[in-house]
Amino acid sequence: MEVHLHNIALDELSKLSIEKLQQKHNSHICRIFRAAQDGLVDIVCVTAFELPEEVRSYYYKILDMGGMGSCRDRVHFVAPEMAGRLPSTLSTSKLLSYSPKTLARIRKLVAGRPAYVMSSQPTSEDIQVSLQLNMPLFAGDPSKHRYFSTKCGSRSLFKRLQMPVLKGGYDIYNMEELINTLAILIYSNPRTLRWFLKIDNEIEGRGLAVVSINSFAAIRTFTRALNHTSIIAAEFTETEVIKAIAEELSADLEQRLKVCDKQAYSTSKSFLDAFLLRGGVVEAGAAPSENKVTSLAINFIIEPNGECTVVSSHEKLSQGHKTIGCICPCQKTCEVNVEHVARSLHRHLWHQ
Repeated sequence: MEVHLHNIALDELSKLSIEKLQQKHNSHICRIFRAAQDGLVDIVCVTAFELPEEVRSYYYKILDMGGMGSCRDRVHFVAPEMAGRLPSTLSTSKLLSYSPKTLARIRKLVAGRPAYVMSSQPTSEDIQVSLQLNMPLFAGDPSKHRYFSTKCGSRSLFKRLQMPVLKGGYDIYNMEELINTLAILIYSNPRTLRWFLKIDNEIEGRGLAVVSINSFAAIRTFTRALNHTSIIAAEFTETEVIKAIAEELSADLEQRLKVCDKQAYSTSKSFLDAFLLRGGVVEAGAAPSENKVTSLAINFIIEPNGECTVVSSHEKLSQGHKTIGCICPCQKTCEVNVEHVARSLHRHLWHQ
């Protein structure tokens, strides 16, 4: 039996600015489609709120159409009875830990069979629930998971494994470091006209802002000249050019910065404050286009015995800076060796 907990692991302040937070918690509910493929596995799906009967019927219908037969006796949807009575920013796991009736119902559904808890993003709250249910938690160390799930942590991991990453810098926590990093990147990559600032622990494009080189008059002039290195070298040294770029960035960055999600961060100042408080990365970026494949995602499982199983892969389809869908599995034109990437990550993470 698998007990699935659906959470978004964000700090309380970030949750306050998310629309329909409870629905976001349930966004990982599609995991039941993978788990239900094994006819010997029963599933308890713990949702952030009680799902209406028509929604539950919809999922059962999809499972039936997918060739898994009637799953009403194998897939059980439960919601903490304290949902709606406690603050909406509490995670599903925290609500469940305060809901003795729902905990008792889960124990009854398990009825002594082998069972474990699965979480979207493991936290200390999930550990508490697993202890209350007396079931193991199928997850790694929450602190390490949290680190490798951040922008800085994942970039550090990919760099350590010598995987290709976009030009950029990471672990940036103060304005001087941000200005110097940007100035050096602009000097070293004059053909890159857009740079993304990404807040370390944000999700779904919320913590994203764009620096457009064309909005800075002096920097625009320098980058055009840098494409003709003999001209710029004859008039300025490298240090002088970087210093001039940094000076204009220092003067105008806040005014020129374009925040992508105004609901999360209404002004450039609030974005930069959050960026420097939580840390973040700077990455090269292309101009947005309609319905564009922007990145590859690989889902794999590291079993308790160390074995690795690739579950799926997909390409994210974006509109502007938001993911609106995906192409699954990866198309034949994808040049990434999915198995090789998964095995490389697995070997490193297993030893963590």
